[in-house]
Amino acid sequence: MIFPQGEILHSNLFTSYLNINELISNLTEEEFTGYIEVKFWDYQGFIFFDQGNPINALEEVGGSEVLSRKTGKQAQTSILTKSKEKDGEVSVHILDNEKLITIASVVNRKLLHEDLTTDYVKLEKLIEKLVEEEPSGYIDISISVTKGIGIIFFGDGDFQDAILDEKRGAVLYGEEALVKIYELCETKGAIFNVYKTDMMATSSTIASEPVDPSFFSVFGRSLTTIMGPMAALIIDEFIEDMGETLEIFPKNRIDELIDQISQEIGDENQRNDFVENTKLIPR
Repeated sequence: MIFPQGEILHSNLFTSYLNINELISNLTEEEFTGYIEVKFWDYQGFIFFDQGNPINALEEVGGSEVLSRKTGKQAQTSILTKSKEKDGEVSVHILDNEKLITIASVVNRKLLHEDLTTDYVKLEKLIEKLVEEEPSGYIDISISVTKGIGIIFFGDGDFQDAILDEKRGAVLYGEEALVKIYELCETKGAIFNVYKTDMMATSSTIASEPVDPSFFSVFGRSLTTIMGPMAALIIDEFIEDMGETLEIFPKNRIDELIDQISQEIGDENQRNDFVENTKLIPR
C-alpha cells in the first residue's frame, strides 16, 4: 500500500541503529499526527497517530503480491517487533488531521466494485459518484501496459489525495498525480477496484491513549527494588502475554498489569506497598 507522504519528519532511519521506544516516546510527547512507516524487503508496516495516540495500523507482507495482511492492534504489535530487526528503514510522515483520519480508515476497507475498466467506466464520473454516495474510501488503479499503479482517496464528501507510482518513474502526489492518472487512464486504459472505508471505526481500532513514556522507567525501578535485576524481564513477559507492547502500552490496562505482576511478589507487605506506590506514578 502507498500513502501520501505529507511532510517528512524523518527518513531513512535504519532499524539497526534506531531506538524505536525513544522515537515513539518523542512522538507521543509532541502529540504527533501522521504515520510511521517501517520497510523491509517485501514488507511494509504503518502505524497511524492522531495527536500522539495510535489510532490504527496496517502490516503487509509480500511486496506487490501481498501474502498476509494484519490490521489494528495485531498489526501494531507485529510492526513494533519487526522494527527491532536489522536491515530495515523507518520514516515518519506528518499529515493534517483530516487527511490522517481518511488515510488511516483505509485499513478498515470493504470492496465495493472489482475490476472496473476504462472500457466502460470514466474515472472522473466514477469519482464524482463516489464522493456523493460514500462517506470515505479509495480507488485502487492499475494502469495498463505496466505504466504504474495509482490510488485516489476521498472522504468527507471531497477528494482528499492521490498517488501515482509510475514503473521506472517518479512517485507523484496530490493534484499532479490526479491529473497524470486521468491522462494515463485515457491514453493507456486501466482497471479499478473501489473500496469503502469506515472513518468512524478508525479511532477505536487500537486501544486507548498510551501510558506516559516515563511510566515504565519509574515502574521498573520500583519493581527492581523488590525483585532485583529480573524485574525488567518480568515486565516484558507480562506485557507480551497481554498482547501489548512496551512502546505503546494502553493507559487503561495499567491497573491490570500491576495486579498481575504484584502476584509474583511473595511477601504480602511488599506486595501491598508495591501496588500503592505504583498508583502514584504519573500515567
